Amino acid sequence: MTVTGSTQNFSSSFSEIGVDPVAEQVVTEIGLIELDDIPATATDPFLLNAIFPDIDDIPDGLTDSIPGFTITPMVQPFSFDDFNAAEFSAGQLEITIVNDMVITLGSPVVIQFQEIVGPDTLDIAGASVSFNSLIQTSQSAIETMDLTGITLPGDILVKVSGTSVGTSGNPVMINQGARESSFVTQIGASNLTVTSADAPDRRQQSHRDLRRCADTGADLQRKWRVALTS
Repeated sequence: MTVTGSTQNFSSSFSEIGVDPVAEQVVTEIGLIELDDIPATATDPFLLNAIFPDIDDIPDGLTDSIPGFTITPMVQPFSFDDFNAAEFSAGQLEITIVNDMVITLGSPVVIQFQEIVGPDTLDIAGASVSFNSLIQTSQSAIETMDLTGITLPGDILVKVSGTSVGTSGNPVMINQGARESSFVTQIGASNLTVTSADAPDRRQQSHRDLRRCADTGADLQRKWRVALTS
């Protein structure tokens, strides 16, 4: 069987098509950002011989009372894992002092948040609370910090200052355990709303677990909830 072949040539052309530049900008408006509550997390301990260095001059094994004194200010670092920085429109921090020292704390005891800016350590405006009642040994006390209008970085310093009544005349055994008795500051948060926030960089801070919102504000991931402006 023989099939006769044939060849056909075709040509075609297209007219130029022009596309006008896009002049309209599409903006999706997102309202306030609500953060999940933050469970209470403790700072590293504040040691007695750090806030009252004179105790190191009392001979070991001596039973004596510790007089009242002014607390030597000291700081401990603290990190909020959910943001690098946040400007709050509402919310509160619950700050608890858990006193495991051999002395009574207060009053007052003042907690001031600080931030490091270049070579300077600066107080964060509005970010302080005062405990105006005595905090006895093996007891705790809680105060609330209103976050409205406050901007916090993710990494802060918790500064403690104030006074102590010592042991109120009651004798205690002075030894290493007494010198290194301590208290901690626990920080938790609730009802948080922010007007802006910087999320942690997962590549640099993989231990931080942050939920991000999608551009439309509808797709919620692991840590943030977005309330769309009505």
